[in-house]
Amino acid sequence: MGDILWFAGLVGDVSSLRKIPGLESFESDQVGKIKGKVFERRLVQAVIAKRSPLVGQTPTEAKFRTRYGAAVIAVNREGKRLHEHPGRVKLRAGDVLLLEAGPSFIKNNNDSDRSFALLAEVENSAPPRLRMLIPAVVLLIATLVVASVGLCSLLISGLFCAILYVAIGILSQQEARNALNWFVFVTVGASFGIGTAMENSGFSTLVANGFVAVGNAVGLGDAG
Repeated sequence: MGDILWFAGLVGDVSSLRKIPGLESFESDQVGKIKGKVFERRLVQAVIAKRSPLVGQTPTEAKFRTRYGAAVIAVNREGKRLHEHPGRVKLRAGDVLLLEAGPSFIKNNNDSDRSFALLAEVENSAPPRLRMLIPAVVLLIATLVVASVGLCSLLISGLFCAILYVAIGILSQQEARNALNWFVFVTVGASFGIGTAMENSGFSTLVANGFVAVGNAVGLGDAG
């Protein structure tokens, strides 16, 4: 667990890896060959299992990228990062690998593969899509303008903007789904039901009259 926390503190996103000496050429050679869209990739921490077939082999010898669809970009052993070229490190049980992989890597290897004792995604490690910054800002401003001039409601303009975000690649479909906070929706929906019940039962009127009475009692009058 200490190794996992060490790696989590070492990097926050893929771009910071380029600041680690000696990784530039390896990153270009291996990371660039990973299939899938760049913005869908994640940093993943993987602990080598005791009986893993990777033990005693280097990532290059094990054909790691071809076998797992991920690239090893750093190796941590006994709490210290190895400065040796990651592709030439003889792996041992308990080594913590920092990988760049696609979004399905953990799902594909977590249960069905004995190579890793533990897999964990580095939170917020997706690389930024800076080329999409201007389109995202323009669409957001357009949404607010359309709603403010009364051409349509903010709900409709916002929904249309979200659809365009996914259509042009600012958001992936999975990111759009993850952005939905169902707890908030359920809470808001439940509050409408509770409010209607309070109004129909007369409880809301009772509470309002109580506040007015308290306001009058302390001398605040109608404002109270």
